[in-house]
Amino acid sequence: PMGICFADPDGRIILCNNKMRKLSFLLCGRAPQMSEDLAVAIAVPDESVTVTDSECYIMPDKTVWQFCTQLITVDGDGRWSQTTAHNVTELYNGNLRQKEINAKLQEVNRKLQKMYERMADDIREKESLDLKIYIHDTIGRSLLTIRDIIGSGEDAGKKLEALQEAVSVLTSNRTAPGGTMD
Repeated sequence: PMGICFADPDGRIILCNNKMRKLSFLLCGRAPQMSEDLAVAIAVPDESVTVTDSECYIMPDKTVWQFCTQLITVDGDGRWSQTTAHNVTELYNGNLRQKEINAKLQEVNRKLQKMYERMADDIREKESLDLKIYIHDTIGRSLLTIRDIIGSGEDAGKKLEALQEAVSVLTSNRTAPGGTMD
């Protein structure tokens, strides 16, 4: 499932599996003879191959590969090289799907944020309207009460007491009258 290639200290490829050979053909149109050939093919692939920012190589067949070259030690000599190719198609496509989901979630989050802001405005407007209705109703009742008091046939003292009570409702001051008007 993975491509692998080994080169001796002089850069001659001594072992290259079929998968790496096929990938080399996709990258540059031929099988590499030297490690330098493979390095150039990876660095400057054919125009049919797309290289992403994350150094993934999207082949014409839509498979996605990552290449890694490292030095290894063979018989005490650390100048041997190993190049591997890993098929990361599922991971790459999963990341693309996750980015799409994240973008959709950000849009939903933005819409929810706007909705919450509008809800706060709506609540403030409703509270303001409720307060206006309450004040309107209270003043209306008080004015009707005052009109009824003035138009009633009671004596002046009782009218004054009832009038003070009505005014105290309007001013939300429910203290008893301190004196008389005598």
